Amino acid sequence: MKIVILGLLLTSFAFQQQAPMFVSNNPQSIYAADPTDSWNRIFRALFMRTVKARVSDAFPEGAPFSPFHIRMGSFSIRLSKEKISRTEIGDRAIEPLYPTFLTATGPLQVFSEPLFTELAAALREAINETKTRSPIERALMQADVWAAYDILYSMRDAVSPERSTKLLSLLRQFLRKLALSSDEIKSLKSNYVAVASLPNLFSTDSGWLEIELLPDRHHDFVASYRRAARVFVKPRTPPADAGQFVESLKHNQHHDRVEAVALVVQNLLIDTSGRVVPSPLFSDVQFRFFKNDATTGVTSAEPQQFELSRRKLLTEPVSGGFVEFAATYLSGAGNDYDFATPIEDAEAPVLVPLRSRCTQCHNRSLTTMMTYSIHYFPPVPTVRILRSSDQERAFHVARRKEDRDDFKSLFRAQ
Repeated sequence: MKIVILGLLLTSFAFQQQAPMFVSNNPQSIYAADPTDSWNRIFRALFMRTVKARVSDAFPEGAPFSPFHIRMGSFSIRLSKEKISRTEIGDRAIEPLYPTFLTATGPLQVFSEPLFTELAAALREAINETKTRSPIERALMQADVWAAYDILYSMRDAVSPERSTKLLSLLRQFLRKLALSSDEIKSLKSNYVAVASLPNLFSTDSGWLEIELLPDRHHDFVASYRRAARVFVKPRTPPADAGQFVESLKHNQHHDRVEAVALVVQNLLIDTSGRVVPSPLFSDVQFRFFKNDATTGVTSAEPQQFELSRRKLLTEPVSGGFVEFAATYLSGAGNDYDFATPIEDAEAPVLVPLRSRCTQCHNRSLTTMMTYSIHYFPPVPTVRILRSSDQERAFHVARRKEDRDDFKSLFRAQ
């Protein structure tokens, strides 16, 4: 029954106009109009950073530029000779405490003063407050605090034992307070379905097929199984046999038969019974739209990416909270899904147009589909077509999370 009820959240309800939770012109007012609200202070401590970055020549303010070769993806760009300061508010689909890829510099910041004292004080205030926060606010904050807890838990033996114990205890207490009842989770509306301009991935007659070749996905792993990555493909013309069509794409073949692919990342939630369940909230939506050149016969793709802004969802519910991003930081490696990772040769994070980052994994045509990039010996499993309304991927990832020590640690006697 749980699968059916939660699945219906994505497909059956009509989005209703909702009043904003608050009104503010301050971009740092993420969870409340008052910048000094404890939830805003928690968010700033976890997400807001000043980044010293180098930028490509797509950003004129970085001039002068010089040639630079990107090793991850093997392509050349023109890069600013000097680093520029960028204030990253962090209200997008990223992990807190960045950077974390092959470094502890991001997480270590919250163990230094004054950030440690500021975060601890804000957490205590949030734990002790008596006012009621709505289910949508708690669902969003739970995702942020849960991510911080997992990151700090993973490095608990590498930092000050006293400060690590204190922060983890406060985060654990706050997470318990943020847990949602099953009725509260049912009351949440899908922020993806709310946006009429986005492709209707979840309808059975939309032409989109949710697929799975292997049950393990790196997107799930790097999020410590707090979010589920779901992959969709849309045939250019309706196939006579959908199963045969998705099988034909193995080893990245027949791209000319593809109209588009999508990756959507779905948040999970901790409910009041201590279970991990799918949420109707999506944090990251990535598309690539394929096109065939009739003259050359070459197939290429154009990327589009939307990320969840908590502030926008709470102040403009009809928007679904999605913000389109045309620029992002380069990856440091193929398994780097972090934010603002320093690129070794550049000695800084490198800001580039979205297409440049996509090129690192999906080649210059952007047609490579990582689901089909198989690097081990046969036999290769048969591609499965999932019934998207059943949220099979989300439930699979939720069960994986419940088996992990970081999740079990939330309920141990302290």
